[in-house]
Amino acid sequence: MENNLSLYQRSKDFLWTDKHIAKQMLKLHLDTTNDAASRNEKTINSTINWINGTIPEKSLILDLGCGPGLYSEKLALNKHIVTGIDISKNSIKYAKKSASKNNLKIQYHHQSYLQELSCGIFDIAMCIYCDFGALTNDEQVLFLTNVSNNLCDNGILIFDVFSNNLSNTKKEEKKWDYCNSSGFFSKKPHYILYECKYFNDANAWGTRNVILEKNKIKEFITWDTMYTKESITQVLNENGFKVEEVKTDLVHKNEFTSDDVFFIKARKT
Repeated sequence: MENNLSLYQRSKDFLWTDKHIAKQMLKLHLDTTNDAASRNEKTINSTINWINGTIPEKSLILDLGCGPGLYSEKLALNKHIVTGIDISKNSIKYAKKSASKNNLKIQYHHQSYLQELSCGIFDIAMCIYCDFGALTNDEQVLFLTNVSNNLCDNGILIFDVFSNNLSNTKKEEKKWDYCNSSGFFSKKPHYILYECKYFNDANAWGTRNVILEKNKIKEFITWDTMYTKESITQVLNENGFKVEEVKTDLVHKNEFTSDDVFFIKARKT
């Protein structure tokens, strides 16, 4: 384990596949009174209404990082034909059961959207909750390549990113804490060593949590890259997409992360 957090460093442990944390993430996803893993219900509905108003009826939609299907189900109820992909087994298992319970014909696949996709060609690809900014530069190129390969000619990509105002809610710090019972990171008593660091050249925040149990150490690193409209437009232009619309008023005020988020609608060129 590196002593100093470096730009876009990855940890061997991963939040979405850790058995204990994945269960906690699913609980947070399903609690739409807050924004801890999915956004609150008001914001989800605003987002769905905007998507429905900007894409054709009965579109073939690929929901990347679909989680437990909160957006997929609402889109399916609006007569779109939806396929969801997520790296979390727990989320996909829940999504399948929920779709069956609600008599919705949604296809779900347990897979990373950074792997080659083979589930069809779509009119729309979407990725919600600022996933794009959590990727390294190389991963972003891979993501956009995968999306392009699975979109029809002139297909649309819809996703969201943090603006620079995310820095108003973050600060550089290192600290530690002790949890004497089951918590988000572990079901056993554990220490948490926390680090948050800003990287000016990349306009990115890195967060590292090192979890110390009695006989075990785990490390979880996440990234939040911030963008201006100009900088995200440049990234998309360099990877075969043209921005058609930027929406800045969909995320309602929340206390978990910055509400300064903008949504991008870009077309494959």
